[in-house]
Amino acid sequence: MKSEATSLLRSSRTPDTNQRDTALEFDVTTLKDRQVTFRSLTEGMDTTTASGELLFHVFGALAQYELALIQEWVIAGLAVAKRRSRIGGRPAAIVGEKRDAIIAALNCGMSKAAERRTLYRQTHHAE
Repeated sequence: MKSEATSLLRSSRTPDTNQRDTALEFDVTTLKDRQVTFRSLTEGMDTTTASGELLFHVFGALAQYELALIQEWVIAGLAVAKRRSRIGGRPAAIVGEKRDAIIAALNCGMSKAAERRTLYRQTHHAE
């Protein structure tokens, strides 16, 4: 449903519209300006009526509220993790001496591809 609305908006854009438009940025007024209406066949929602327009605004407001809540939760969770000295993300794949050797080789001018081959050979000969 979202992709259909987005493609509909893209097809109704004027040439001066830039790419920063997102799904939450368009509303009934934007659709009205572009002469686009929405009628749901199953829910009985119609943006050409006052009640349909109100419902559309309410859904948009709820979506923005949910997005804001999620952002707050993420920020709060990151703050808690920081206080606990936890660092998120994927663990480092290469650590210690192997990492130092790679950095030294790259600093001496070895290409990334050559270092990758060397690392591959060393890893597979060690097994």
